[in-house]
Amino acid sequence: MKQLLFTILLCSLLAYTSTQAQNVGIGTTTPNTSAILDISSTTKGMLLPRMNTAQRNAIASPAMGLIIFNTDDMCTDTYDGTNWIKTCGLKQGDSATIPANNWIQKANFGVSIKTGSVGFSIGSKGYIGTGFDNIGGTKDFWEYDPSTNVWTQKVDFGGSARYGAVGFSIGIKGYIGTGFSSGGSTKDFWEYDPSTNAWIIKAPFGGTEREYATGFSISNKGYIGTGFDINGITEDFWEFDPSLSALGTWTQKATFGGGKRDLAVGFSIGTKGYIGTGLGNSGYTNDFWEFDPGITGSLGNWNAKSNLVGVERLASVGFSIGNKGYIGTGLNGATSFNDFWEFNPSDNTWIQKANFSGSPRNLAVGFSIGSKGYIGLGVGNFYQNDFWEYNTIPTNVASYSNLPATLSQSNVSDASWTKTVLGEIKSNVGNVNIVNGKMGIGTATPSELLEVNGKAKTFELETIQFQTNQFKFTNNAGVNKILTSDATGFASWQTPSIPANFWTANGIDISNNNTGNIGIGNSDPSYILDISKRMRLRSENTSQGAGIWFNNNNNTAENVFLGNDASNNLQVYSQSGLRTIATFNPTTGGLRVEGPAAAASTNTVASFGGYGDFVVDAPGTSGGRFMIKENGNVGINNNNPTTSLDVGGFSKLGDLSPAFKVRKLTGTTSANGDPVDIYHGLTFTKILSVSVLIKSNFMQWVPPMYNSSIGGYYYQYLIRNSTIGILPQIGNSAYIANQPITIIVTYEE
Repeated sequence: MKQLLFTILLCSLLAYTSTQAQNVGIGTTTPNTSAILDISSTTKGMLLPRMNTAQRNAIASPAMGLIIFNTDDMCTDTYDGTNWIKTCGLKQGDSATIPANNWIQKANFGVSIKTGSVGFSIGSKGYIGTGFDNIGGTKDFWEYDPSTNVWTQKVDFGGSARYGAVGFSIGIKGYIGTGFSSGGSTKDFWEYDPSTNAWIIKAPFGGTEREYATGFSISNKGYIGTGFDINGITEDFWEFDPSLSALGTWTQKATFGGGKRDLAVGFSIGTKGYIGTGLGNSGYTNDFWEFDPGITGSLGNWNAKSNLVGVERLASVGFSIGNKGYIGTGLNGATSFNDFWEFNPSDNTWIQKANFSGSPRNLAVGFSIGSKGYIGLGVGNFYQNDFWEYNTIPTNVASYSNLPATLSQSNVSDASWTKTVLGEIKSNVGNVNIVNGKMGIGTATPSELLEVNGKAKTFELETIQFQTNQFKFTNNAGVNKILTSDATGFASWQTPSIPANFWTANGIDISNNNTGNIGIGNSDPSYILDISKRMRLRSENTSQGAGIWFNNNNNTAENVFLGNDASNNLQVYSQSGLRTIATFNPTTGGLRVEGPAAAASTNTVASFGGYGDFVVDAPGTSGGRFMIKENGNVGINNNNPTTSLDVGGFSKLGDLSPAFKVRKLTGTTSANGDPVDIYHGLTFTKILSVSVLIKSNFMQWVPPMYNSSIGGYYYQYLIRNSTIGILPQIGNSAYIANQPITIIVTYEE
């Protein structure tokens, strides 16, 4: 029986051990030829003998190279034949964890601002491409690696530059199609292979050319539907199967259950797809629908789910993480959002999650990788290129500390330092020791944070800062002395010498440093008179103020007086002109500058009011011919300017310019496309020019007769005797219905 047990044990050992010549491998059948023992595992480690310092020191005659794990300080100790060497390496500095349901800002997108881009993920990488950069459509394509937080530009998208396209991934390939390019709406469809970094054209989308459609993928098929084509918003829905032919095949499926719309959001969870929100025939929507593709060959079916709890919207971002779906950001009218919502298909409920941490926006882009979601780019008050990560599970962000960069190798490898059981760090050559957080140089028992026993030498441009109770030289050698360095840089204590003509009175209240300069309140005057404290000038009686006269260089004329007058105002007085130049009232804060006449009461030409206003008048008048308010507003013939420049009258620009004014008018277009009249209140023949802009649903100011390739923006205007008429074109003005109107009218005097 014992022989059988031994045989079983030996076989078990041989199953994990391989011996080749003089090399032994554990966990590997091919031990490295340079190692006598090669241990390999991805699930287990190797345990060294674990003991405390006292047990380590009790090892009799330790051999050079002996290694143990010290449980006192959790370091590996190696014996070099004389001393034990500590190897502690990196230690975790904290265990910070970002909780779930939080946003973390990541590296900004690889290039400039964009809206209406496409995003999807393949494996552990995310991809963003195409989009509108405030100039036109683009076709650059970028890969994001969350493990390094780095964007890498890949080969450009294979089709034309565009925005408002659809993208998704199937397996290890990505797909982009449809969208709006310089030539109008598109329907071409392309496949991206990250392994070759190449695009291949596939079968064109089965429906009409369009932009701002939505899509997702389920298993090995992709889906695209809704959007805006030449006839308006759509509701058809199509399936793409890349396996049925070299180019793939499109098959029409059941029409989207929520009706016609564009700028919706879509994603898939498991074997179901979801589409919701967007702009429909009746306006902004928040309904939400589930698509079940059913068995192969069927049309599939749509089922209404719970509406998004948030506000109706378009141009949102959606993605799925695990068995949950997420929708956030978007636009309703002139308002962009940053709220973020989670959908649980198991109980058909929505829960609000932490708001997207970037600024509110629409036409952003997103995707998910593993347990994290990503949103970035888009437009709100401004175009954006920031990028954010959403965490559904806690994320560890622990930091680690390394050995100081200035620590020389000899400190560790040659064991010139020893850590005692009392936590002291001792130099084995006796020069530097750290005991209880205090460092001694030349002493083994420092009593201060830094204690030096012996000579000290400083190098050029270096400074030692002395602070009370933090720096100490032993033996009281420096009492009442000055630390001075010689030509070689060595410092010593010297008794200070005081020149015979160096005088002081009452400490440093008044002093002379043998340069002719006099210091009051300091001992190192740098000027003829150097005062470090407050100075006061007193008047000799109640009828005259105190001050300073400034004479010419010959001392023959008293030119200007600076001081206070009998009313305690600060005054500048000209002796040569026998007049007051300026007066400052310290009570009100007012400043008055006077003209050349002697009668100051009728001669003020400029003044600062008690609240910081600056006013220029004609002598003896008031009324604010020119005024600068405390808030920076400038008024011309206007006592109370409310803007940066506020002119109370007509203006001229050049000799041939008429005297003109500008008036702003506002209004709102009708909801059904009817004409609108806005009253201008001017003499018809005095109108010089009119500028009209209408804000569209997509936050764009639209000029008259703008004929977009997608339509919906066209209007004209007429100038009548008392009104300006706004005339939307019937059937071609949907995107400017019920929107703000701004009119600027220029008219002459």
